Amino acid sequence: MERITELNIQPQAGVLGVFSRLNYKPWYAIAEFVDNSTQSFYNHEKELNSKGIKTLTVRVNYDFATNILTITDDAYGMEMEDFSRAVKVDSPPESKDGRNEFGMGLKTAASWFGNTWSVESTQFGSKNKYYTEVNISELREKKLNSIDIIAVDCDKEEHGTVITISEITKKIDGSRTKGKIIQLLESMYRRDLNSGKVNIWFNDIPLHFDEYGCLQFRDKTWRKELDFEFEFDSETHRVKGFVGILANGGFGKAGFALFRRGRVVVGGEDQNYKPEYIFHQAQSPISHKLFGELDFSRRKCL
Repeated sequence: MERITELNIQPQAGVLGVFSRLNYKPWYAIAEFVDNSTQSFYNHEKELNSKGIKTLTVRVNYDFATNILTITDDAYGMEMEDFSRAVKVDSPPESKDGRNEFGMGLKTAASWFGNTWSVESTQFGSKNKYYTEVNISELREKKLNSIDIIAVDCDKEEHGTVITISEITKKIDGSRTKGKIIQLLESMYRRDLNSGKVNIWFNDIPLHFDEYGCLQFRDKTWRKELDFEFEFDSETHRVKGFVGILANGGFGKAGFALFRRGRVVVGGEDQNYKPEYIFHQAQSPISHKLFGELDFSRRKCL
């Protein structure tokens, strides 16, 4: 039997339409969903592992015929409180330590991609499945600020979340954009993918990342580890990682990939951080050979 709960999503849900004007790229918008999925898995990894669930699978499917985007995961899923927070504007998660610290990813990215989106989720061990749909055009036209959350019974073995976006306004056109999405998602989630814990698919393509090799020359590996701290604005910032020389150079691979909380926030092939005072002009050997991975973290000064 369906159980319906009305959720006030103040401010007026028509405000969600403003998100469509954000300066996103498809790969960054999709990454918002993957962030939520991976963080859900990591937050509850011990509990899932205790029941024999050792890996997470995230499937991103774009139907080029109907222009419908679907993101499915088998992570921990959500009960009512988290589900309501996920679809409500200005409702950040309780913990600020994860990849989804601001709690804006799902509704922002979904509203950027299309005018209608839905969320369905079941928490691990729960018998409740929740569903809601957000139709931005209808909400704006009727000046509504509430949506219905429908709860139904389900098998307690179910868990995970499904996001479906239709009436797409940012279509993924052509193999070039598809290839770019795959390439950059592979780079962003390289550590997740290479850990063996996380599987990400785009349509029927499994994502993977081949680590870049360092130059071996004169019995030496041309790589230097880094780990230092500095204080700024009453916080201690830590930078940890490495810099090296590419064994097989290339302008797209060179540069620094910047990490936060285990995933790339700046970087990817042809997207790496290349400050000119280090890399000089695009034609310089440095711009084709120097690379590295830098992890950033911070804490309040004592």
